[in-house]
Amino acid sequence: MKRLLSYALALTLVALPNAARAQDDVTFQDGDQIRLANVNNAVVASWGGVYLGPYTGQLMSDPTQPMFTMYCVDYDHEISLGQTWTINESNLGGADLSQTREGVSGLGTYQQTAYLASLFSSWDLLSGVKWDPSHSNQTFGQYFASIGAGVTWNQRNAWSGIHAAIWSLTSASFPTAGSLADQLAHAFAVYAGYQYGQGFAGTGINFAEWSVLSPTPLDGAGTAQEMLVRTSVAPEPQTWVLLGTGMLLLFGFARRRGREVGDV
Repeated sequence: MKRLLSYALALTLVALPNAARAQDDVTFQDGDQIRLANVNNAVVASWGGVYLGPYTGQLMSDPTQPMFTMYCVDYDHEISLGQTWTINESNLGGADLSQTREGVSGLGTYQQTAYLASLFSSWDLLSGVKWDPSHSNQTFGQYFASIGAGVTWNQRNAWSGIHAAIWSLTSASFPTAGSLADQLAHAFAVYAGYQYGQGFAGTGINFAEWSVLSPTPLDGAGTAQEMLVRTSVAPEPQTWVLLGTGMLLLFGFARRRGREVGDV
């Protein structure tokens, strides 16, 4: 009986929806208005004076929802603190990308930028990691030291490299080859390309949790930057079925156990 009860409990735990892993419990839809609330968590690049890392956004269409984290994937346009703009939302789990700046052929690019954005929270773990697993034995820390970015692995160098790699993938106006920004971007861009070639196997990233917030209109004077956000994922129907099955098994075992105790 105890063994069967353990199996039922394990089944229930496995069935817990993926949404529990999401960072921000905010939902978006086409026509929403968002505002750049602050950049308090960001650092400033020494090579361009631009903010790097996560920004904080607010959904002005529904201010009752919590603030959310967003990542800029667009170096070609500008926004200012407190600015509000209208967006269209495109999920990377299979949505139509025709409303994005990269268009319907840009899925691979956006997947790489989402993967790079996920590294902002784990930058301190990458110092000893090989940045080009297919060709080089050099680690991120060794590479940054070799280009004069500082022997000590630190947040500014790491975030500079991550965000520069994102912008190098999406933005024509990103600094030219050979610049410090380009050198900082190189290791991370190679790393993202390698993971893309491997189908992101073993990375744990779920692209259904990532969406592109594109300004509308896409082009024209004063149009805002494009952002990435990580959002909650509604569990698949079979997940709820599995969860329900586990709960019913637990309930059935509990009732049977109660009758056995009563008989004694």
